[in-house]
Amino acid sequence: MHRGDNRRETGNENGTDGFIQGRSEVKPIQFKEQTKVLQKPESMTDEECGTLPIWNDGKRCISCWKMSFKERLKALLYGKIWIHVLSGETQPPIAIECDKTVFIKEESDD
Repeated sequence: MHRGDNRRETGNENGTDGFIQGRSEVKPIQFKEQTKVLQKPESMTDEECGTLPIWNDGKRCISCWKMSFKERLKALLYGKIWIHVLSGETQPPIAIECDKTVFIKEESDD
């Protein structure tokens, strides 16, 4: 889903009338803490979706995405990020952060 090649309207099967899928310049990237790489669903093409490096502890998955310079300017100007989740009629809980890392070493009380 993160590699749409051109703007196109999606079907209206699940209430998505008029939804435009654009070309994304925000890409998932590898990071040192990743523990696995998720593969695209077999039902999707390489143009629709790609692999996703993640860190996983059995309770949550964390991925890291990098914005192009153009996308960083748009985030600065508009202050909005749009999330697309292909999950049917509901959406799993998600969180979005903008920081150098989310992996902070906790200090022990020793």
